[in-house]
Amino acid sequence: MAAVLVPTWLIQLKQRGCDVHVCAAPSDFLGKLASMGLPAHQIFATRRYSVWGLFKYTWSVLKLLNAERPRLVISHGAAAGVAARLAAFLARRKCVVTNHGFIFDENMNAAGRLTLLATEGVLSRLCSAIMFVNREDCATAESSRLFSRRTRYQYIGNGITFAPYEDLSDVARRRRAARARLGFTGECAVVGFVGRLVREKGLMEFVEVIRILGERNANAHFLVIGEAHAGDRGICRNQFLARLDEQGLRPAVTMLGFRDDVPDILPALDVLCHPSYKESFGRVIVEAAMCSVPAVAFDVRGCRDVIAHRRTGLLVPFRDVQSLADMTARLICDPQARGRMGIEARRRARQLYDERAVASVFCDAVVAALET
Repeated sequence: MAAVLVPTWLIQLKQRGCDVHVCAAPSDFLGKLASMGLPAHQIFATRRYSVWGLFKYTWSVLKLLNAERPRLVISHGAAAGVAARLAAFLARRKCVVTNHGFIFDENMNAAGRLTLLATEGVLSRLCSAIMFVNREDCATAESSRLFSRRTRYQYIGNGITFAPYEDLSDVARRRRAARARLGFTGECAVVGFVGRLVREKGLMEFVEVIRILGERNANAHFLVIGEAHAGDRGICRNQFLARLDEQGLRPAVTMLGFRDDVPDILPALDVLCHPSYKESFGRVIVEAAMCSVPAVAFDVRGCRDVIAHRRTGLLVPFRDVQSLADMTARLICDPQARGRMGIEARRRARQLYDERAVASVFCDAVVAALET
């Protein structure tokens, strides 16, 4: 997500007169930033929560801060938020965090959730402000006694770039074109999964949805768009494929891997099945909505923010795979309801999720932090 969001936000910040530098792990992303006029620095970074990994991450950031001596440090991401705050504290630099989702959620066991909540509370004392893309996370920080009262908490929301989705007035034409590119013929329903191939995205639950719909002889084909990053926790691509093979489901599934043309693929879908365990912001749900494709998801943080139940999609109880399959089948079998939800989903997405507005709020918050 950082590769999508951060350049837009930081370019606006640069346009306001700030000298913006970016640090990240070695990748093509750094070259992209440099081509946009944003000086990019290679550091050690990890998405994993090991003590040694976070120590190396913090030390790498600290060395950069001591060399560049910035007035303000801004972090994006969970592990980055830990390393940046620790490094900024040690370097005596002001820090602002953009929180893209707490790693705990309401469905965790109580002891684990309390431990992570307390850890976030301690870290909240090492920054001057935390900006949240999720309203529920912001409310948690504001209401919990474990969080610092001196830190400013602000909900800024999130959004997507509308440009790739503007030429979608003729939904039927785009649907036919997208299906033709993918080699689909006839009128089979197409159900999509878009996301990293890890457990917390609900990939193994998606196997069960495929199995249940297959047992009902639903005329459906399934698209899986995405892969897993090397540093991801809970990668389960091989287990997913093995389960498909065990149950003879592989012919009904097309694996597309990472794609940079997702806006051209999403119109091929009839339904987006999004069984994620938690989200800070259901980006792919909004992207599908811009293609007039309704989503079925678990009723969890992030998903319930972007799905208006029974208006733009359907929400089912957490990890209730039977209900997930039932509601997916319901939309497959009811094209009129699917069409109404798709139209309303697009209208609502255009109204609420314009990333230009979010970037403006983000920049206002950063400038305010610089001035205090």
